[in-house]
Amino acid sequence: MIYADSSALVSLYSPDNNTASAVVLFTGISPPILFTQLHQLEITNALELRQFRQQITAPQGAASAQAITADLLSRTLRTVSLNWPLVFSSALALSKRHSRVMGTRSLDILYVAAALETGARMFITFDKRQADLARAEGLQVLGS
Repeated sequence: MIYADSSALVSLYSPDNNTASAVVLFTGISPPILFTQLHQLEITNALELRQFRQQITAPQGAASAQAITADLLSRTLRTVSLNWPLVFSSALALSKRHSRVMGTRSLDILYVAAALETGARMFITFDKRQADLARAEGLQVLGS
């Protein structure tokens, strides 16, 4: 199973500096890619922020959201529900094991904890600290 952080998914669905790299990373993998409530919040907010910053237009944001919805319907993206108390418990343990050495941020830790709770084996990210944490926890990392 594959877990991608939301920034990698945003780059895949909405053009930015990492889009070409995202396309290369996602091209070689077999779906589904796991999709949680955290992804929904982060991606929705990222698309809204891009509109606020005038990086994309409202129609471009809507097209990105429609492409995500289409991939959810086709199960290229697979919605999974998480037990959030378990994710936060796992995140706390990850913080205690790694943050003082790796400098990981809370959101980085939450993504890795969520990936571990889903049983994912592969993790896609462009964030180096997040990638290092995922590797330290035994996930195969694509990206940074």
